[in-house]
Amino acid sequence: MKVENSEALARPSDPKSASFAAFEAFPHPALVIDADRRIRAWNRAFRRWTGRGDEEVRGRSPADVGLAHGCPQGSAPWEANRDHWEGEGTFRRSDGTRSEGWLTVDRLPESDAGEDGLRLVVFTDQSGQRAALEQLRQLAMVDALTGLPNRLLFLDRLETALARCRRDHGRCAVLFVDLDGFKTVNDRLGHAAGDALLRRVARELRDVVRESDTVGRLGGDEFGILLPDIRGAREPEVVARKVVECVRRPKAGLPSNVRVGASVGIALFPTDACGARGLIAAADSAMYRAKDRAERVVFAGPE
Repeated sequence: MKVENSEALARPSDPKSASFAAFEAFPHPALVIDADRRIRAWNRAFRRWTGRGDEEVRGRSPADVGLAHGCPQGSAPWEANRDHWEGEGTFRRSDGTRSEGWLTVDRLPESDAGEDGLRLVVFTDQSGQRAALEQLRQLAMVDALTGLPNRLLFLDRLETALARCRRDHGRCAVLFVDLDGFKTVNDRLGHAAGDALLRRVARELRDVVRESDTVGRLGGDEFGILLPDIRGAREPEVVARKVVECVRRPKAGLPSNVRVGASVGIALFPTDACGARGLIAAADSAMYRAKDRAERVVFAGPE
């Protein structure tokens, strides 16, 4: 992002000049640095944005006022023999807070007094944009109703767990949980009651697993549980039995004659599948066998 019309900002030291007015009115924090890498001028946006007084800036270096650049270690854009540089940078305000952004450095034309080597440094704050992008990323990977990881994030965490298992020769398990009786709740009590039930179940599932485990909503009334480090097949079965028990407990807001339950399928790595999608598919298939047999908990593998 090269700064346009840098010549208009080339000599901002004269308060009566048009270039000074343009420099002062520039919307982004801006500095003019001389050949000795000392700050010669700074604009209103810089004062307001950094909270630094004139005495803290005059004659200092960019690093002294909290400006850091993304150049390779040992060099700086205002030291390089070039007319233009741009890249990532950070600014530390006087209160200690830091912002990430984009630095643009342009060599300015020689001044009327014959001074050369001046450079205009402009910092464009992008912290808000980056925060917004992170929020969008979170929204794309979190289920809006329950706050659980959605299928995309669940797959991502499962891939990470599998990579660690392959490296350490470990084992992990995926539990596929489907609610029994959920359609009855939706049909008899309405979608608001169904949504409330899903949120309640999501909280209960989080309570029966370890902090290192992941509970995700895979879609509709289907949940996935990732146990990233198990010592034996008995361990995921214990968790599955806890899931069944917590789901079938009476739920506040539901009539006594409306009960829900859970069917759980369990798939183990590396026994049942070697990939993330394969494990989920194996656990899903086992869950359907659990429904058919009314056994509640079924392991994947040969029938």
